[in-house]
Amino acid sequence: MRRALLYSLKPERGVVGNHALHVLRSLRSRYVHIAVTLSGELSPLGVQSLESCTDRILPGPEAKTIEESYCHGLQSVGWDEVAKFDELTLMSCDLFGPIFPVEEMFAAMDADPDPDLWALAEAAPLTPSDAPSYLDQTLLTIRKRLLHSADFRDLWSTVPTQIKPAFDQQTAINQAKFLNSKGYRSAAFLRRSEFLTPQPLLLEMQSALRKRKLPFLRFLPFCRSAAHQDDWPSNLNQVLPLLAQLSDYPQALFWQTALRRASLRTLHTNLAYQFTFDSNSYGAVPKWDESLRIAVCAHVYYPDVLEEILERTRTIPIPYEMFITTASTENKAIIEARCAEAGVKADIRVVGQNRGRDMSSLFIDLKDVILEGGYDLICRLHSKRSPQVNPSIGTYFKHYLFDSVLASPAYTSHLLDFLVTHPHVGMAFAPMIHTGYPTMGHAWFSNRPTFEKIMKDLDCEVPLEPVSPIAAYGTVFWFRPDALRPLFEDHYGYEDYNPEPNHLDGGLAHGQERVMTYLAQARGYMAATVWPDYVAAQGTTLMEYKMDSLYSHFRDNRTTPHSRLIKSLLREPGELIPSLPFFRLRTPQFMRNFEKKARPTVKAVAKSLGLARPPKS
Repeated sequence: MRRALLYSLKPERGVVGNHALHVLRSLRSRYVHIAVTLSGELSPLGVQSLESCTDRILPGPEAKTIEESYCHGLQSVGWDEVAKFDELTLMSCDLFGPIFPVEEMFAAMDADPDPDLWALAEAAPLTPSDAPSYLDQTLLTIRKRLLHSADFRDLWSTVPTQIKPAFDQQTAINQAKFLNSKGYRSAAFLRRSEFLTPQPLLLEMQSALRKRKLPFLRFLPFCRSAAHQDDWPSNLNQVLPLLAQLSDYPQALFWQTALRRASLRTLHTNLAYQFTFDSNSYGAVPKWDESLRIAVCAHVYYPDVLEEILERTRTIPIPYEMFITTASTENKAIIEARCAEAGVKADIRVVGQNRGRDMSSLFIDLKDVILEGGYDLICRLHSKRSPQVNPSIGTYFKHYLFDSVLASPAYTSHLLDFLVTHPHVGMAFAPMIHTGYPTMGHAWFSNRPTFEKIMKDLDCEVPLEPVSPIAAYGTVFWFRPDALRPLFEDHYGYEDYNPEPNHLDGGLAHGQERVMTYLAQARGYMAATVWPDYVAAQGTTLMEYKMDSLYSHFRDNRTTPHSRLIKSLLREPGELIPSLPFFRLRTPQFMRNFEKKARPTVKAVAKSLGLARPPKS
């Protein structure tokens, strides 16, 4: 049997994802011909990598939907050429795998020769509808009766561009109606009848992996807005750990592509990349040993905080090297004496200038440590005091930060286990502070222009955040030197930072504070937030109190409609303008009744004024 594969590939900034190459190589033995239809520009290096595992590369414009990309590819191949094959598979780069051997899926498909169209999964609209079930478009196999028919050409000659390509399933529904009306039969590897939800490929991945040994998963649920978790939660954070148990699929391939497609906050939320570790006991077999090279880099502007820093570093369970920067020779003498008393050997340096504070001392004065030290992990600390806020808030924030990186011997051991077993994590730090500081929802402050300039200077491009960035606020964190290497190679000078005492938002230091995680993302590293159990308990209960208080003013607790409502109401900060969406949310039954009675009058007035909407075609 002559089988062909048409693979839809959307390059990520001109690059072919390694996950796509992995898929194509795994399918090579099944297909006599593999063509790749491009949705966007591909770099020469990308073309070269594709040529090793495909027979033909079809350039094309950037398509807004999977179906549109297939349509361009089929038209490029030509209908006469398509008719030379007995079977054609259309596949999207939104799939990653194989998780399990593809032979099992193909054996199930080949055992049932009757269907004219076969798919990886069956689906249905999430909202109740009279629309028929349809086939997920990411993997479709068309058999000879349909493939050689005029109906197939009619089906794929023109595919309308969708406004919301990732979520609009209307094309697939129309396809299902068309095929049903023509008497064609379809089948799927994942059948809706075997699962609880309308879209098992997106919402029941764990069950599909266990029940059916699903060979491919989609990136879509991991990379789309976390608002979907409000209505159809699917425990996405459990999928990758389950993959590690069931399969030897190299998860680095997943992370490389996901970090190019989605913002850090989207991935952080969808995958629940916040980890709570036990601060009291550690009974595990360590995943690390003394070959793990650790450096502690501390900026000690306030020598009276040194003892607390040294106490924290004693929680590190293996030998490490200590580097301390400070602002004056007087401070250095005090620090040397106190380190000698504590039996701590440290490389103590006086910074060229304190302009830039803890940021310049790291990126300028400790540049050689990071670039040439050969360390696996570095813990960044500084004598946090926050004199701009009241002492209670400042002390709380300092403990919040220190606890999240070095809480106790048990906690630090768990954290090192995590970092060693998650090599794709480039930075780990405390979750966003929401007590005493106005950070949540406003964390860009006036720093976004500086952030964008630094990213441009470093030639880094990543999906950006619409609201608050994921960042190590307070600049206490663990990191891998390779994740942040360009910041140390960029040759910043003290004069690039705000002069003292103007360590303000909008300056280089606060821009770098927000850049670090996104530079790491551009280099293929994820950011994780971490904290000990007792800090998590306080942070989550206080957040629950805040959210409960906020949502008490709304009819339900869904985030998206209320966020849109508040945005529409706020013309200026603090100025509320009542609107129809407001009344719909606050008094839904009343508004339904009112709109039903008022609609005829509104339509009549609109018609008389020539404002009536044209009838739907």
